[in-house]
Amino acid sequence: MTDNKNNVENEVHKHVCLNCGTEYEGRFCPECGQRASVGRLTMLSVLRSFLAVAGFSNGKLWKTLLHSVTRPGHMIREYLQGKRTYYIKPLNLLVVLSLLFVILQNVLPINLFSDGNSVEMTEDTRAILAQADSLEHSGEGTKISINGMELSEKIKPIVDTMEDWFRGNMGYYRLLCQLLLIPGTMLCFRKSKTYPKSNLPENFFIQVFVSNQLMLLDLLWLLCSWGRYRLPTLIFLLVLIYDYKQLFGFSWGRTTWKVALVYLWALIIMILLISVGIAVGYYFRSTLGITAS
Repeated sequence: MTDNKNNVENEVHKHVCLNCGTEYEGRFCPECGQRASVGRLTMLSVLRSFLAVAGFSNGKLWKTLLHSVTRPGHMIREYLQGKRTYYIKPLNLLVVLSLLFVILQNVLPINLFSDGNSVEMTEDTRAILAQADSLEHSGEGTKISINGMELSEKIKPIVDTMEDWFRGNMGYYRLLCQLLLIPGTMLCFRKSKTYPKSNLPENFFIQVFVSNQLMLLDLLWLLCSWGRYRLPTLIFLLVLIYDYKQLFGFSWGRTTWKVALVYLWALIIMILLISVGIAVGYYFRSTLGITAS
């Protein structure tokens, strides 16, 4: 009753928007959309804002998560066709799932980058690492140096920084991997009857939805198996076939064949990127005085 009374008062009385200065009647400013009932920041107001962004306050999060499992392809197509306030924004969901990954990574006694077979290091692994460490300190093997400084001294901080970033941003890491599928998807599914000729921005959001779905499966696997983080690659392939079957409307056989072609295109793109990286490495090797000994 109190909330309804406040809403009626907000609709009757005139307000001056604290954001743009517009005078208006109602609960929202017609110019910028800010609420009339804006006050000082409190713990409660911050919590409400977070819940609204995450989709908890209006049920969008639960509907999006449910449809991500039961009808993901149809949900993606509906979002691209304009049904966007019904679901939580895909990039917002990406942030929420990434935050959950960070929380679980710091709470559960697991290594998110392990192979999922064991949480603890085995005796064989310790022996191998100890042997490698002894070889490193004994000076055996090939050493690559740049102007007298070993290459490992220059590369190790970069590798450590990248690994730390991936650990704290699993959602974006997953999305970067999925972006490799965009060219193949645009090419192989351009003649779809249900959603033909999808453009580049649409394919970006398609991969955001798929990334969110895969992260959701990762989270469920992480919670249920207590440390077996990595799902089999076959599951990722089956999920993409399932999504594309609903989204583009082809038969199961044609969808499977086209998804295989999409992965082939992604492999070609990855090889090209690696080749470019190797070429850049050789360039710096020749220009910065890198030597091998």
